[in-house]
Amino acid sequence: MTRLTRKRARSPEPAQEEDPDQQQDGEFEMADDAEPEQALQFDEPLTWKAGRGAIPVADLLRRLKKLYDEMASLEQFGEEDAVRDQLIPKATELANSMLLMHKDKGVRAYALACIVQTFRLLAPNAPYNPKQLKEIFTLFVTTVLPALASPSDPYQQQHLAALESLSAVRSIALLADIPGADALIVQLFANCFDVLSGNMKGATGENIPKAVEYHMTSVLVTLVQECEKLPSAVVEIILAQFLRADPATLAQAGKRDIRDLADISPAYNMARSVCSGCANEMKGAI
Repeated sequence: MTRLTRKRARSPEPAQEEDPDQQQDGEFEMADDAEPEQALQFDEPLTWKAGRGAIPVADLLRRLKKLYDEMASLEQFGEEDAVRDQLIPKATELANSMLLMHKDKGVRAYALACIVQTFRLLAPNAPYNPKQLKEIFTLFVTTVLPALASPSDPYQQQHLAALESLSAVRSIALLADIPGADALIVQLFANCFDVLSGNMKGATGENIPKAVEYHMTSVLVTLVQECEKLPSAVVEIILAQFLRADPATLAQAGKRDIRDLADISPAYNMARSVCSGCANEMKGAI
């Protein structure tokens, strides 16, 4: 890819007629001398060698935020784009356990937000092996999803950005391709429904943004569609949400009409949307 730069202005000279051929040669020369476009301007380290001093948390957060802002501003690379390979070393560094298992929740939140950006930029191919993908999605399922139950969490913006990207790019489908990931998929479904029903441990009781329900629903629909064989526990979790429509449940809640179900929990609405969006898959699983 070639980037043309504007020539520096010269002092005025007497006007003379330009030779069209000479002008064309000059333009080609400028194009040949231009440097290839870089995928990233960010070049600071995010990890450190064992036995050496760790990067201070404040500095690490600053670097991760800077990297995320730059990646979020980039357009998705084409499959034949030469700059794709330039992003892989930094993508690999982001998946290091130093970041994914860092004691600071902000570091983990920003690291995951950056990783899902690599999913977007390099789609449809992710630069991670199955072991790395499992560690990445374990962080998402066990840390990010539960945190969405607390909208006042200081890193809610990064958590929601990760969820939104996995939903919009459908990169959550990578989870369905990981060998032995059934337990993680089951936990993902359970956590999503627990967040929306208010049953997540540590939930603050705050109103969950509608965007969370929307993107969670999209993530679940994608997984149901992409799983070669949906775990039976997932089917049970989805069907359990319809107990909210049981007459006895409605009577206990003081509800008289099924139209009041939306007032009980968004979890019921999400289960209904998943079944509607994946009718054939759910029918086959049941």
